[in-house]
Amino acid sequence: MLNAAVTYAITKMFTLTLSGRNCFNNEAREFYRADAPALMVFGGASFEF
Repeated sequence: MLNAAVTYAITKMFTLTLSGRNCFNNEAREFYRADAPALMVFGGASFEF
């Protein structure tokens, strides 16, 4: 399973973030009787006053 995150600072006060969980969409279970992990992608923005 590959998890990754990328952060880009446009200015000192404004940052964009993109992260992903299970980037290769591997359906192998990590633990016995666990649910198959799903591909998830998250994004966000941060502004500091």
